[in-house]
Amino acid sequence: MIACESRTTDETPLAVKASSNGFFSEVSAGPGEFISERKAYEKLQAYFNYREELEAKNGLKWNPDEEAYAFGFGIDKLEQLVNAINEYNNSTDDPIGGVRIYMARKTDGSATGERNDVFFMPYLQSTGEDFYGSTNLNKSGFDAEILSESDSTIILNNSKPCPPFCPEEGEG
Repeated sequence: MIACESRTTDETPLAVKASSNGFFSEVSAGPGEFISERKAYEKLQAYFNYREELEAKNGLKWNPDEEAYAFGFGIDKLEQLVNAINEYNNSTDDPIGGVRIYMARKTDGSATGERNDVFFMPYLQSTGEDFYGSTNLNKSGFDAEILSESDSTIILNNSKPCPPFCPEEGEG
């Protein structure tokens, strides 16, 4: 297990970023905390109960073995995302302060079909706006005509939803 020492200023914990020379510098205090295995289990069970109750209200039965409730990303992709954020943060006075995970829907027509998905979108520390601020991603808040179709190295997607595509033994 890796332990991290928290530095504080005025009782506010500070996140850190790695500079190109391997040293760390202050960025921001951001949301999030690590939780115990028990807390994770309790939260997952609460989600299962919520889904079962919601489906029952609609006369349906939810089956967690068939609908994704977890989304896997390889450690290499997470490292690439963190590296891209660090590279950006080391070259600007308006750093990325964190990452939002958006619920999404896979709609590319591939063999795996439509399904729930997620993507990671960094946000700016100064404003809390998505990294691509011109793309307010709320349902009614963006103009699709101005969105770039080029793949990004800072918006992470294409998860492996589980179930049904849970990692196999030995798969990273």
